Amino acid sequence: MSEQKHTQEPWQIEQSEDSDYLRIGRIDERGIMPFVICSLHDEANARRIVACVNACAGAEESTLSVINAMGGLGEFWKDVGEANTQLMGIKQQRDELLNMLKRTQDSLSHISLHSECPWACGRIDEAFEEIEGLINKVESK
Repeated sequence: MSEQKHTQEPWQIEQSEDSDYLRIGRIDERGIMPFVICSLHDEANARRIVACVNACAGAEESTLSVINAMGGLGEFWKDVGEANTQLMGIKQQRDELLNMLKRTQDSLSHISLHSECPWACGRIDEAFEEIEGLINKVESK
């Protein structure tokens, strides 16, 4: 069974010249808008339908079904907002940790230069290289 394709976006609203109805949809290559949906009294509904269809342009029907099952776009955008807030906090923590690594790297370089203990210098140099690798990894993203 093949999946029915919907009318491509963008959709628009047009008032029928010969009736009290609004047509919504997309004007095809013949200049025809095939959908007659609502009466003139339902213009707000027609605008909402067109706005929703155009806002979902490019989205797979399966994705839209999942969003609908989650409570609709209102809940979806709320979840996106919460995720964005969490992401901003994570980025701030990353930046703070990166700055701490840089300060530690700077301190280790001064200790290594002034230390007379070969064992300590070796350990400090290893830590310095590990910190440098972490800094490069974070800064390259």
